[in-house]
Amino acid sequence: MIDTHAHIDTEAFEADRNEMLERAWAAGLTAIIIPAIKAVDFAHLRAVVASDPRIFRGAGIHPHHVGEVEKEVLTEVEQDCTDPKVVAVGEIGLDYYYDFCPPDIQKWYFREQLRIAKRCNKPVIVHNRESDEDLLRIIEEEQDGSLRGVLHCFSSDTSVLDRAIALGMHVSFTGNITFKRSTLDEVVRSVPADRFMIETDSPYITPVPHRGKRNEPSYVRLTAEKIAEIRSMSYQEVIETTTATARKLFGLLLVLAIVVLTAQAQPTKPNEDDYETDQSYDNAFATYVADSVAWSKWIKPKKFGFGIVIGSNTVVENQTYTQKFVPSDTTYPYTYDSTLIGKSRSFSYNGLAAFGAQATYSLTDRITLEASYFFSKNNQPIEQGLDPITYHIVNLGGYYNLNPYAKVNFHLNGGLSYVASSDGTNSSSRIGVNLGPAMSVNIPSPVGLFVPTFVVRFNVMFGTTKDQVVARYRDKNGGPIYNPGTTEEAGIDKADVTTIYSLPHLTLTWYPKF
Repeated sequence: MIDTHAHIDTEAFEADRNEMLERAWAAGLTAIIIPAIKAVDFAHLRAVVASDPRIFRGAGIHPHHVGEVEKEVLTEVEQDCTDPKVVAVGEIGLDYYYDFCPPDIQKWYFREQLRIAKRCNKPVIVHNRESDEDLLRIIEEEQDGSLRGVLHCFSSDTSVLDRAIALGMHVSFTGNITFKRSTLDEVVRSVPADRFMIETDSPYITPVPHRGKRNEPSYVRLTAEKIAEIRSMSYQEVIETTTATARKLFGLLLVLAIVVLTAQAQPTKPNEDDYETDQSYDNAFATYVADSVAWSKWIKPKKFGFGIVIGSNTVVENQTYTQKFVPSDTTYPYTYDSTLIGKSRSFSYNGLAAFGAQATYSLTDRITLEASYFFSKNNQPIEQGLDPITYHIVNLGGYYNLNPYAKVNFHLNGGLSYVASSDGTNSSSRIGVNLGPAMSVNIPSPVGLFVPTFVVRFNVMFGTTKDQVVARYRDKNGGPIYNPGTTEEAGIDKADVTTIYSLPHLTLTWYPKF
């Protein structure tokens, strides 16, 4: 459930904002969008949004306040649109009910902010009060196929609704549809199922039965219930439909997925009414207590971590011979053994020391992201008269913790790999995937949490590389044969090489106290 329009940054919530938000999350909200109103409050709005990953904002100047600013403020609005937490340009629009600003000034700022939205590929949150004709005309003139947005707190008739929908707009409904004298039932019934959303417009327009009190996001369910009644839908259908529409319009699908993952929540206290016997409740409560202690001791400290890694790198290569160079002048005496053509063989370099560093970030109790770097040097080719090979290995991925509330944890890990290798003359780089199991131990200390982890990781590289592996042509004295006029040695079989890097390693990660 998403409240797509709530002014919870205003003074009305200064005394109990945290408590109000707890009620909202408990009521099932997954996101709240706060539209901007006036430039002098931008800094405070940013601070409120930064306080919780589930709160997003708009950037813009409300029509009531466009007469208070210089045109240069639009540069700040456009720059603000680069912030990932800014999901719309708004609240913008026209208001002819109040005489706070001349209509011509309102129209100029409205048009300019629509253009900012198009340049920044953001939807707009539009305020409209007694300005239907001018507002729709400006949207129509600016609509080039890229303009999208929502007419919030929609209170016009079905003819305006039809025009707005035809222009690619959405509408959102608030507490006024619950009022006894509401005339919006037909509008609510007529709007396409994928073109409407819900909002509170907190602290204003409080729905029945709380009318006359301060509105807040947890009350948005009352608007959803009224829509369900009017449209003969189930409440759950309204929630699912409006949430999907809001995610799509404001680009929240990926953002909200990350938010869900990043919500590290303490284990939930069981509700006694949900259990048939006292014994089952006591067991659930005992589990809750144990998990809560473990959460505060092992999980809560895990946010950003930094560590060192040391391990062993085994390089396994499989070579398939595919072609050969032949001497261009066959007058040279030579011998040629064709037994390897079309055949395969495998060999490995074992026990190469690997060391490096890693950084981690815990998304949830169970999921930890990781970036790691390994350096490894292979001196074994020296024995064959070849140059040593160096490897630079970068892993991006994460761990899934199978038992997060224990001191000793077992994990599955996986992700992407990048390996660059060089023998001093030839260099190559490849991308692949990595996977494997891991085990860690949580060790608290006065300076933070230390987590030694033993990881078994296999890096399987995509594709193949070409390698020259075996010289087969020799002259009568056993020396190499070169193609005339070149330094290209004849008779060197070519091979397609596939590679796996086996990297068992130990990491020591420190999660500092912030």
